[in-house]
Amino acid sequence: MRAKKNKQILEYEQNIRTEERKLIPGENQKENNMNEICQATAKVRTRSAEKVNVEMEVNKAAIATIGIAAGIVGAWVLSAFVGGVIASGGILPLIMNWFHAVIGG
Repeated sequence: MRAKKNKQILEYEQNIRTEERKLIPGENQKENNMNEICQATAKVRTRSAEKVNVEMEVNKAAIATIGIAAGIVGAWVLSAFVGGVIASGGILPLIMNWFHAVIGG
């Protein structure tokens, strides 16, 4: 679509440039037509004031996810330990039962 518009503008400019008009009777001059379309292009560059590194943001999200998972696993371990202490009748019976289970006694 843009190419079509550019083509139309170029054709219009050629028509205006090739058209001869007489400013003063008897003299053959081209009129300085102020209505000619001038194709001006402007490059617009935008910059963000703050550079955002996508890799850094992904790393932050990954670290947060791993931290949350570690917290959940840690809470599960703590609750299992407390449950084992309560089921054994204290810390010493828990340790003794653990050794008996590992050694096979």
